[in-house]
Amino acid sequence: MSYDVTAQTGLDIIKRALRLCRAIGQDQAPTDEESNDCMLAFNGLLQSLGNKRLMLYELVEESFAWPAATVSRTIGATGNFATVRPISIHHAFTRDTSGAEDIDTPVRILDREQYDSIEVKATAGSIYPEWLYYDAAFPLGTLYLAYPPSTGVDLHLSSVKPLTQLVGLTTVVAYPPGYYDYFCYTLAIRIAPEFNADIPKSVYDIAAEMRRDIGSVNSPSMVARLDETLVGARPMNILSG
Repeated sequence: MSYDVTAQTGLDIIKRALRLCRAIGQDQAPTDEESNDCMLAFNGLLQSLGNKRLMLYELVEESFAWPAATVSRTIGATGNFATVRPISIHHAFTRDTSGAEDIDTPVRILDREQYDSIEVKATAGSIYPEWLYYDAAFPLGTLYLAYPPSTGVDLHLSSVKPLTQLVGLTTVVAYPPGYYDYFCYTLAIRIAPEFNADIPKSVYDIAAEMRRDIGSVNSPSMVARLDETLVGARPMNILSG
């Protein structure tokens, strides 16, 4: 029988972390109270990774029906767009499916300062919005479009979402290769103070190595871009000048 380390339960990871930090022996098992305390620590670890882009292995693409002449929509569990609240939006586009072929039109992502610099944000008339600003408030984020479309559009968002947390000790933790070891070694470091445990240096070293390995795999490609305000709306051809 094969042993799939990419799909272990939360308790499997907790037991190994406790052994790594020498809080329990090889043939020992944690008490129910210790297991629950470690689950809280594990969920804290998963939550903190949401703020580390290089530890997140995917961008989630979703589509939402944006109503006509609407400037903003909330997004989150109880928002206008009911989904997991994004940590950040990386790119967006609208998709027109009315013709023989789907047509995608990019929507530029703005930061707060860029969005605030737009003098008139609610002017309708354009079929496709040009810009999007995401206010990552909690518990609901808010999406703002400039300019609001004159008709309803299908808005596609690629965003970073937080890692799924445990709801119980038997929850299966299914992540890509490399994450299982990272969780075990990093959790060992986190829970050691609660057990007054003395962590071997090798545990710190392996946790750091796994963090670097995962970060190198998840690192986005670096593509040089020029601001449209510098080169104009049309692409520059370096051969023709």
